[in-house]
Amino acid sequence: HPNGGIVMWVKSGNYNKPSGSTQNVYYYPGALVRLFSSNGTMWWMGEPTCSNGDCNFVQVLDVKPNGDVLIAGYFSNSMSFPNCCSVNSGGRYDGYVAQFNNSGSFDWSIALGGTSNDYAYGLRYVGNGSIAVVGAKSGVISVGLTTLSSAGTGYVAMASDAGTWEWAAQPTGSTTIQRVVATGNGTIQVAGVLSFSNSPRTFGLDSLDSSDGDDIFL
Repeated sequence: HPNGGIVMWVKSGNYNKPSGSTQNVYYYPGALVRLFSSNGTMWWMGEPTCSNGDCNFVQVLDVKPNGDVLIAGYFSNSMSFPNCCSVNSGGRYDGYVAQFNNSGSFDWSIALGGTSNDYAYGLRYVGNGSIAVVGAKSGVISVGLTTLSSAGTGYVAMASDAGTWEWAAQPTGSTTIQRVVATGNGTIQVAGVLSFSNSPRTFGLDSLDSSDGDDIFL
């Protein structure tokens, strides 16, 4: 973290609060911690509130230059962030992104998905107020005002740091997009897995296949 310490999402253990007391963290829903080697201080004392026991599956964090922390993963049913906002799933699992600010509270949360299982696996702040999110989906999903058809199983989406979806796109065919990095000027590179299939996967004007098993793509 730019102000010191290591930021991580934890699912168990006891952590020291800044007040001096300790907090036990449970596997679900977990908690965001900024850990200092000197005293193990817990940066945030709140936890998301779930409508069922195991709703929150954090996959990735990213820290913005100003110290805000971005969180992405997937959830089930509904999940509320303390003194802020909530997300609701249209299927069993939906993907989500949330921002925790450098002042110690959540700013916003947004979700994407359809009526089946949809996941956010990768996240990166790309600058210029934009956040790239990648993952896997089932069938038709909504990403803000954008609808992605059932023609593909992987997706790339861009959100604003104000907490709104800007756009989303997908390759055709069976893919899982797992990682994303910024390459400058708002552009990104993504990597993931081409699932075994005799049908080519189309990325814009490019086409890839994996007829001999699962393959990695960039």
